[in-house]
Amino acid sequence: IERRPALPRSLRPIPGGAGRARAMGLGRQFDIMIGGATSAPPGVAAKWRLGAYMYAEKNGLRVAAVHTTGALADWNSHHPERQVKEGDLIIEVDGDLRPEVDGIRGHGDSLRTELYKGSRPTKLTIRAGVGHVDA
Repeated sequence: IERRPALPRSLRPIPGGAGRARAMGLGRQFDIMIGGATSAPPGVAAKWRLGAYMYAEKNGLRVAAVHTTGALADWNSHHPERQVKEGDLIIEVDGDLRPEVDGIRGHGDSLRTELYKGSRPTKLTIRAGVGHVDA
């Protein structure tokens, strides 16, 4: 398990070349919150069941499918500008949320273990995959 401080968004690298990746969204990193008040639309109780099929990779958890129900579906309906899509890579899981404590990065198996530790607000850092490429 590798712990490292999160970089400010302006300093995070964008793989594949800055101009092309930024214009299309591919490789962009963004944060989402699940299991908390901001993860679901107003009037809907936040769900903890993630609602996604994922598989472990060396550098994170790859999202293979987002289901129509669950925490990610709730997030996506409330935050259309930062939707989690098929092909995205979860690269950090932070269930502690204190500024002085870093989230978990590394192999997808480690991230999955951290993600399913319990029902609590959790911040996920996502690297946008091919689902974010503009047509």
